[in-house]
Amino acid sequence: MYKTNRINAFISILRTIGVCLILTFGALAFSSDIQEIALIPLENMIGKVNKIAKNPAAVHELDIIEYKGDKKNEMETDKIQNTIVKIG
Repeated sequence: MYKTNRINAFISILRTIGVCLILTFGALAFSSDIQEIALIPLENMIGKVNKIAKNPAAVHELDIIEYKGDKKNEMETDKIQNTIVKIG
């Protein structure tokens, strides 16, 4: 009885460590994707809006993002950044 409880406890600890590792690697992968897809474009947009707010004549210095390829694969954040530049 004592030995089976000890084996079951060891298996439970290994299972818990395995789940923690899987969740950690999943969170890291998700974090890098979110960084690339959402956070960097948002930081770029904020920078453009701040630059336009400080100097409205600087809108000519900002670049419009041109996407080479299918229009349907263009990211929504690129469209928003281009709209900010055009409105500015």
